[in-house]
Amino acid sequence: MIWQKILVAVDLSTIARIAFEQSLTLAQATGASLILLHVLSADEEGSPTKWLYTVDDRFLLPDVWQIMVEEYEKEWKSFQQEGLVALEAMKKEAIQQKVNTEILQILGSPGRTICQQAKELAVDLIAIGNRGRSGVQELFLGSVSNYVIHHAACSVLIVRNPNYNKAQKN
Repeated sequence: MIWQKILVAVDLSTIARIAFEQSLTLAQATGASLILLHVLSADEEGSPTKWLYTVDDRFLLPDVWQIMVEEYEKEWKSFQQEGLVALEAMKKEAIQQKVNTEILQILGSPGRTICQQAKELAVDLIAIGNRGRSGVQELFLGSVSNYVIHHAACSVLIVRNPNYNKAQKN
């Protein structure tokens, strides 16, 4: 099968960058176009802290609460902008390599949103990085790539963290 549309799930991590690079190489070889998707999620590493949701506002003065909300909103807007900057940089790189590329940044649950967008956009392949979490980490933090493997309506390319095998041997 020759892929025509590849959805690349990216965040601000190193493994997402590697997944993008491998997808770019694959797109060049097959003539596919890329759709770069960043799902904004409070669970993403580097997202604004969740302290806003854990503070019991009954014990705060209204002015203090307002300041905390405003600070959180400022951090969230910065996080959104950082995602867009990263997407635009990858798009520019792909276009320089003569690969047709679109970008999307959507708020949502990463696994569900990736699968939903892949279906709506009729992609042939989803490329996603895997951090190599297992055991208790995966239980508590979840695994977006595991969700996508089990729920995607198309093929899925899992890009492993290059340090995964090293960590398993230690």
